[in-house]
Amino acid sequence: MFLYTKTFVCMIIALFSTRLILQGLGSLNFGIYGTVGGAIAMLESLNLAMTQATQRFMNYAEGEGKKDRLVSIFNNTVLLHMLLGLIIITLMIIIYFPLFNGILSIPEDRMFAAKSIYVFLIISTFFTITTVPYDAMINVHEDFLYYSVIGVVIAVLKFFAAYFITYWLGDRLILYGLLLATISILNMIIMRIYCKKKYAECVLNLKKNAQISVIKEIGIFAGWNFIGAFSNIAGNHGSTILMNHFFGPVLITAKSIGDQICGQVSVLTSNMTKAINPVIVKAEGGGERQKMLSLSFISCRFCFLLYLLLAMPFLFCTDYLLKIWLKVVPAWAVLFCQLQVTRTLFEQLFAPLKTTLMAQGSIKRINFIDLLLSVVTFSILLYLYNNSFSAQWHYYVSILFLV
Repeated sequence: MFLYTKTFVCMIIALFSTRLILQGLGSLNFGIYGTVGGAIAMLESLNLAMTQATQRFMNYAEGEGKKDRLVSIFNNTVLLHMLLGLIIITLMIIIYFPLFNGILSIPEDRMFAAKSIYVFLIISTFFTITTVPYDAMINVHEDFLYYSVIGVVIAVLKFFAAYFITYWLGDRLILYGLLLATISILNMIIMRIYCKKKYAECVLNLKKNAQISVIKEIGIFAGWNFIGAFSNIAGNHGSTILMNHFFGPVLITAKSIGDQICGQVSVLTSNMTKAINPVIVKAEGGGERQKMLSLSFISCRFCFLLYLLLAMPFLFCTDYLLKIWLKVVPAWAVLFCQLQVTRTLFEQLFAPLKTTLMAQGSIKRINFIDLLLSVVTFSILLYLYNNSFSAQWHYYVSILFLV
């Protein structure tokens, strides 16, 4: 109930925020932000893999009732994420040059703003990565009151950022990127202070608790999980960069609107899985396999029904709702929104089962299959775009192969 209350409040705030952002930035700048963000998201796949691995091992240790192991996992994941943050920053700096010298299609007069956004996103990404062990600790303790309060606070701050740029006389895109990076840093500071005061397991002593065996165990699991996470993000955001290359940043605006709506509709199901995932992993850690399986399949059914509840209006009254929300609806936005909502609806039927596989550690085969399907998706889209197919084929091919 904490999470759903937060969902309702944040959904309303986010819908108004997106309208202000689109009005303040315009279609071109909004598309540039979505394109550069897509490039960053491809590298964040490594961070996503580490996040899921961290939460899995912490939840499993909690289910086993081994507090000492939980402290050890926390310290070792802090060390891993510090190293990971430095590696990802290095990779971002390396790909900076090819991205802005031929890969991304960005008008010359907006190139400096796009590069500035990229730098701000690098800073934001680093702090997000180093915060993961603390976020995982909150998840282990199922402290969803904190998630709800801080979620509303962050949403309100982002709303004020969107409101402020509509009155800014300078470069609004640069200011917006700076404000979001500042909010990310503030979130990290609050989370670290909260965890240190709230949980006894958050005792950071790397000299005493650092263990090669624990780092290796988590690293191997995260490595296989990285393949799946990278496949998912490459199949989605890689296709976004491909779309930008062939059709330009304005079309990405339409795609970003569909993604935003889909993200808000998905909040209901993501909050439910956030609440049930720790219970699933703890049940497996405690040796209760049948309970784990039962919770997993219940989660699939409820995810589909909850998403369907909110998705129906956006499937059948899309044009009307977008006009109310945005006033001026960008070209392609209605179709892209309907296709993205349809795709995500299908995904709800099986998405929670990834947690089931992670709980018992069986992730090699499914992640390899994910990688194969993502390569096929990207290759087919590259062929279609080279042969003058329209941008909407991004969704047809993704639904067929990735769903």
